[in-house]
Amino acid sequence: MRVAIVGAGIVGATVAYVLSEFVDVVVYEAAPGPPVMTAGAMTSGRSLTIASATGAALGLLMGAVSTREKGRNLEMRLAGIDWYDRVIPTLQADGPILYNQQGLLLLQFEQERRGRWEQLGRIRQAQGRRLEYWEGDRIAEVFPEVCLEAVVGAVYSPGDRQVDAAALTRALIQTSQRRGVRFEFGWEVGDLDVVEADVVVVCAGVGSVGLVDVEMRSVLGQAVKVRLPKALGTPEFQPVLSGHDIHLVPLGNNEYWLGATVEFDNESAMPPEPEAERFETMMAEIMALVPSLQDAEVLMRWHGWRPRPQGRPAPVIEWWSDRVILASGHYRNGVLLAPATALRVQEMLGLGSA
Repeated sequence: MRVAIVGAGIVGATVAYVLSEFVDVVVYEAAPGPPVMTAGAMTSGRSLTIASATGAALGLLMGAVSTREKGRNLEMRLAGIDWYDRVIPTLQADGPILYNQQGLLLLQFEQERRGRWEQLGRIRQAQGRRLEYWEGDRIAEVFPEVCLEAVVGAVYSPGDRQVDAAALTRALIQTSQRRGVRFEFGWEVGDLDVVEADVVVVCAGVGSVGLVDVEMRSVLGQAVKVRLPKALGTPEFQPVLSGHDIHLVPLGNNEYWLGATVEFDNESAMPPEPEAERFETMMAEIMALVPSLQDAEVLMRWHGWRPRPQGRPAPVIEWWSDRVILASGHYRNGVLLAPATALRVQEMLGLGSA
């Protein structure tokens, strides 16, 4: 069997990696190369456009901290984290991949939600996971820089993760190439009928629109990379810190990613443009929580788009025709759900045991 994959972001690269053990695989990607998180100082404050959803991603893997008690989406989330824990160590032969395994600390602002989180903690314990509810003094011990004026507590999820999505995708591509997968970069597929393969798996995100009859919108996110005079928290404990749906991701060397906004326009099928007001609001909110961020040096600012299906849950993983599988529309969780997506595609093709 020959399988063609359209799209070499995190989803397409993971599908290629998994299927490479069983079949002949070729991957077509319109971009000239694998996703890269553009580096470099920014003096003008201009926001860089990162067309790849993978290249713009913060790489949060929010599994146990999801408020879902059960169901397909939760199972996919947890399976993704377990898969990365197993696979990422084997991918680092070509170079290090930033993979934060110190969990996620989710700040809380409503006291009445505590009981709900404690109930979810009991559910997670029965599922073999862990959630902890922290009081203010515990937060202050770990993150003394956090302003606790509006914070009533925090939920700590030690099993959740964060990964450099672009570096991870490049590693998946390199390993797949050694296994014999052919990647055709700079190759834009306009018609699936001309793709020579027994099965075509469409993993092109918003680019899937036009290849298959699916309605999908681009949801924009803005983020920034900063450097502080000294690291936040304690050197030995650097989890991701989240509050008001804004994430502070430690990168080492006193550097952090901050983001991301959620901006979309339901009235238009065109991708939304970044709004300066949304970015400024995000920065004001995170600086109110962590005032020392006001001393940060901005190294980079960027925005990108994430694919969100319309009128149906994300993601879409199903047979679209007798030879086309659509595996796309992962919205904000493409990195987290990529492994379970790949294993589902493997199962749909009847290849081995997923």
